[in-house]
Amino acid sequence: MMNLQDGNLIHVLCANAFAEDIINSHISGMNWHLTKPIDADKLMTALKECIRKNNIR
Repeated sequence: MMNLQDGNLIHVLCANAFAEDIINSHISGMNWHLTKPIDADKLMTALKECIRKNNIR
């Protein structure tokens, strides 16, 4: 998930799960790096944090 300057969020699900891929995601401005198969608990945690940080109601 990436929070852009205009307040829009980008959610990306990636098949790349190597440590280098995770580092590159964070370097590019992503807040989370979620991989397939989807871990429902990690996804919910990421979404809740995103909602909280952006005051989404």
